[in-house]
Amino acid sequence: MCICRDQFHEPEVIKVIYIDNLKPGLIAFVTLVYGPIIINSARLMRTREGHYFLAMPARKADNDTWYPTVEVDDRKLLRQFEFKAIKLYEEGIIKQESLEYVPPVCGECGHRL
Repeated sequence: MCICRDQFHEPEVIKVIYIDNLKPGLIAFVTLVYGPIIINSARLMRTREGHYFLAMPARKADNDTWYPTVEVDDRKLLRQFEFKAIKLYEEGIIKQESLEYVPPVCGECGHRL
């Protein structure tokens, strides 16, 4: 019996898709993983002052209002995602390519550790 599901999971950023944009705004799409939860299409944004922040996926309604499809209530967890996304993004900027991180998996059942 595999016990990997009972282990503590670290937040991971597994993919950063670099967008060639020198202006403020969207600079990358990010895929996040926290245990068995996968969040696709999070957006890494840059402000006019050059600061980065992570925006969770949202959908636009018929009334032109944006509604979040994912919310992270734990600010510490959100900051961990943000830190890792920025780090992987900056590594991609140096290499001028989109990056993908492959987290370790359980040898017994194949789930992410």
